[in-house]
Amino acid sequence: MLSSLSLAQSARRVPDSAWGVLPAFLCLTLGVWKLGQRQLWEDEYATWYAATLPQADFARLTGHMDLAVTPYYYLMRAWIPVFGDSPASLRLPSLLAMAVTAGLLVPLGRRLFGSGGLGSGGLGSGGLGVGLGAGLLFAALPAVSRYAQEARPYAFAILFAVLSTLLLLRAIERPNWPRWMVYALSVLALGFSHLAAVLVLAAHVVLIRHEVRATDVLRLWRWLGALVLVICVLGPFSLYAAQQSQAISWIRVDVPTVLAVPERIFGTVPIALIVLALAVAGAIALWRRGERRAPLLLGVWAVFPPLFTLITFPVLNLFLYRYLLFTVPAWVLLAAAGAYVVPQQWLAKQGRSSMLAFAAVVAVAMVVGVPGQGVVRRDPRDGYPDFHALAAALGPDLRAGDGIAFAGGQFLARRALAYELRGLPPPRDVFVELTSAQRGYYTAQECAKPDICIADTTRLWLVTTANDGNLFSGMPPAAAALLQARFAVTHIRTFSRVSLVLLTAEGDQTSRP
Repeated sequence: MLSSLSLAQSARRVPDSAWGVLPAFLCLTLGVWKLGQRQLWEDEYATWYAATLPQADFARLTGHMDLAVTPYYYLMRAWIPVFGDSPASLRLPSLLAMAVTAGLLVPLGRRLFGSGGLGSGGLGSGGLGVGLGAGLLFAALPAVSRYAQEARPYAFAILFAVLSTLLLLRAIERPNWPRWMVYALSVLALGFSHLAAVLVLAAHVVLIRHEVRATDVLRLWRWLGALVLVICVLGPFSLYAAQQSQAISWIRVDVPTVLAVPERIFGTVPIALIVLALAVAGAIALWRRGERRAPLLLGVWAVFPPLFTLITFPVLNLFLYRYLLFTVPAWVLLAAAGAYVVPQQWLAKQGRSSMLAFAAVVAVAMVVGVPGQGVVRRDPRDGYPDFHALAAALGPDLRAGDGIAFAGGQFLARRALAYELRGLPPPRDVFVELTSAQRGYYTAQECAKPDICIADTTRLWLVTTANDGNLFSGMPPAAAALLQARFAVTHIRTFSRVSLVLLTAEGDQTSRP
């Protein structure tokens, strides 16, 4: 019979990195499943667009907007020439970042809950069980799979939130300048991955204050030197990025939006309820037992960012669930601790029975998330047009001299079709006066005189996401009137939330596909 002591002894013989392989492998396995099957969505099209622009056009774009994610774009600009721009390839960096994060939760949990933090005779004196449980639970969350399969920087923000916290704990254990500088570099990487993620520093400040009071080790204030370095680098970057606030001006906050945050950052309502309930139970139980360090750090990490971004929303406009994904590791670490501590209290003892109960609770929480895994892989995403199917139908029928125009949500459609038709000679976008690259934005400038811009085009494809029965809704009135006067509808193909319409000039008898 395996005893707590034997597990603790086994845990000490196996390095953290070896135990971390298990959740990392689970995260990779779930993330690889249908990695490239779901077509890109709006923000991912933006990633591809920015990452494939010529350098001069890219500099013009980031001078106007999205400076805050420029480091991620540079990563993708280096990645795409080597690994390609298929959906799977674009998402692979995010998947690798999520897998590493799942693995790092094991040593983070071991440091936070080790040295008797969960009581002698627990899941190993180094808190192995909690770290391993947190890593496995994290890997199984539907939202983790969702953002492991997204070509955006959120997975890296989560990774560096975990890494910086782990490096902070290492520096506290043995305070010296090299460790503090490595920690500072990790915080810089955190800020460059996503500026909102630097809110995890509030938890770091609370932890440092607690450690100084508890140990009276004043050399921990070397942390201030690392913090000054971070501020000197991230400060100007943040101030300049803040001038591009139009990129997030679309964010709106209301009661339904706030209430939906737990579901969105965990993936489903049931898994959100389980994780939150276990996390609260774990924090309360640990606090009552006199274990303050982990609840302080993880509680501030989990709760402060959403509260701060909500309260400051009128000024900073940062309350968006995607920006809060970096709090998920704190929640799952507290939940794993709760899954261990609560069964201990019920069974009034520590040992094999409590370990089995802990494993069962973690397993149930993982199983509850299974239905959500299918939901996050729906293609296309709920509410988004099926541009991939439309492009597959359009590609073979394109002819030299064809034009294209957009109705409905033309700005999204232009980026989507640019990606989906890559590798093919593109049809001429007849109503564009200045391209998005020339403007330095994601949107083109519409032609002021559509009759001149359309010139002698006799065959034109209209891509429309209009859903009010009028194919030309959302177009500038002059352009819509011109098309209806000069062209006849020859053929319509309808896909999910988008239609492809072939328009031919009156009298042209050779234009059917």
